[in-house]
Amino acid sequence: AMSPATPPWKHPMRRAARSLSPADGLAVLRRGAWGVLSLTAPGGHPYGVPLNYALWEPDPAPELPSTADAPFPPGFSLVFHSAMYGLKLDILSAAPEACFTVAPEVEVNPAGLTTRYESALVFGSVSVLKGVRRDAALLHLGRRFSAAYPEALARTLERSGPQTTALLMDIRGLTGKFNGERSRPSGPPDADRL
Repeated sequence: AMSPATPPWKHPMRRAARSLSPADGLAVLRRGAWGVLSLTAPGGHPYGVPLNYALWEPDPAPELPSTADAPFPPGFSLVFHSAMYGLKLDILSAAPEACFTVAPEVEVNPAGLTTRYESALVFGSVSVLKGVRRDAALLHLGRRFSAAYPEALARTLERSGPQTTALLMDIRGLTGKFNGERSRPSGPPDADRL
């Protein structure tokens, strides 16, 4: 049985042979473009919303633990954007703890009744960024998807940035799982993905 005092990322995975190391989980996050942010609304009601994201990594990168139940090093976070108000922000103001799930490459094999995938689950607290931190986060997120279009990005941030909320999820725990052939080795992201 799950102890309420134990964070989900510290529980042993039932099929441990399918677990990814924290380094491989970060590699999954680097490849992904979107995921689902899962929150707990008042009354204990679940709420999940799909969002694109950018991974913010410390420089220099610290050594990662070899297993998900070890303490995750500080400085890693995810950046999201949002409207200035809405249900997501209402929930986060009352309950900032969240889980974010990414599965960038999924391949269903109907004949084999199986699915090949790699996934990462990130656990942490989400906060609203203000001022220069908000501006830096929105620029980081914009560059993640539109680095080849700096003029368009600058125009969009100038026009829409003031009406945009930047959210930061500090990563406290990270688990990953795969099924089937591993699609790519872990390691640093491709240079064009930064």
